Amino acid sequence: MPDLFSDSNGIFFNKWGITNAPELAAQEANFSWLKLSQLNDRGGVPGGKFDKVHFQEIHKTLFGKIYPWA
Repeated sequence: MPDLFSDSNGIFFNKWGITNAPELAAQEANFSWLKLSQLNDRGGVPGGKFDKVHFQEIHKTLFGKIYPWA
């Protein structure tokens, strides 16, 4: 069964076209840290029910500019 989230080498499909695992990991860490810092500057993670939808919104905030499926 094909994997909808990664290529044949296991690299997640990403909006930046990165195909090298270490490079993608580094960029993901840097960018998600930036987004988390921005959240913290605004008072932290916005309140909510902390249910599935809320966690999906947090995930999209942290990773949505990197991965089309985030």
